[in-house]
Amino acid sequence: IALPFVLLRPNWLPQFWAAHASLAGAGAHDRERLLLLVELHGGNDGLNTLIPYDDATYYQARPQVAIPRDQVLQLTPKFGLHPALSALMPLWDREELACLHGVGYPKPNRSHFRSIEIWETGSDSERVLDTGWLSRVFEQHPLPARFTAEGVVLGKGDAGPLSGGTARTIALHDPGQ
Repeated sequence: IALPFVLLRPNWLPQFWAAHASLAGAGAHDRERLLLLVELHGGNDGLNTLIPYDDATYYQARPQVAIPRDQVLQLTPKFGLHPALSALMPLWDREELACLHGVGYPKPNRSHFRSIEIWETGSDSERVLDTGWLSRVFEQHPLPARFTAEGVVLGKGDAGPLSGGTARTIALHDPGQ
């Protein structure tokens, strides 16, 4: 959800980190850890976001849309980012960014909508839950009272992993405003 915003406003991320650092204190040991979860909806192509550029099958299966190897922002000897994601490379270089590739679940039923529910709730394919996995994490491990909310959702849509339960969520449907 947040990634299109970052791409449209590349100066947003450094300002966010600077604001967070000033709130957390000057010393590195005083800083609190922050999880920035980017969940992409819509027509995102995962294989052209986190690209298996070292795999010939990728280029054979995608002759028209594969990102040329020399344009891939290399993260590892096998995977890299789309060139439009260059604003994320400093985070990678400072080991402040992790990418999870090929996340799935056992016995997938191939339903796009059910798969989204499974991802957002952290359930297995046999169980239906009405709270998001992050919401349940915050119920088990509450944030300090000085935090205004457990999460901020950018863009239109529901709170996904933060839905249900007692998680306090701020929704910014139009971050430009």
